[in-house]
Amino acid sequence: KKAILAPYSESDYIDACVNDALILASAAFETAYSKDAQRTEQKSAAWQFVKIYYAAYYGANALMRLSGRCCSNLAAEECAAINEYALLVSQGGDTPERKISPGLYEIQLEKIPSTKIFLRTISGKGGVHIQFWICFLNFLNQLKLEIKNQTCTSIEKIAATEQINNLIAILTREDHKNGAWL
Repeated sequence: KKAILAPYSESDYIDACVNDALILASAAFETAYSKDAQRTEQKSAAWQFVKIYYAAYYGANALMRLSGRCCSNLAAEECAAINEYALLVSQGGDTPERKISPGLYEIQLEKIPSTKIFLRTISGKGGVHIQFWICFLNFLNQLKLEIKNQTCTSIEKIAATEQINNLIAILTREDHKNGAWL
């Protein structure tokens, strides 16, 4: 259900997250503002909603990556590699209870007391996208708590918290309390 990894290089992980965030942010803007030759046709109206949905999805992923977090589906091959490594260093991978199995994981970098990367399974009803939005809502709620401990001014904290509250309100509108607005 969970794993804790100690990265060989914290800077490599951070660089990868920033690179992912840039790619995802670019995908969000390109998707939202791409030109369609048939944009004015009535039959293409639904496609515009799909595009905006994916722009939001890419943007949310970019925000998570900027803080060293993500929600990712780990395939059998990736889990096998992690389990093999855990077995090599005598830290798991030897029994079904001590193996990571394929599925959707919340991945989070934490630096206190030392740098670790936490992988936690995301369980619940719904498909990968629904689980992602639940994970993103959890991320926003954690971020609100983390803002309180930042060294920025109180005005900046209030402004940041207000922006997060706006996002939470959008995700939880119309009784979607878990954030799965899809």
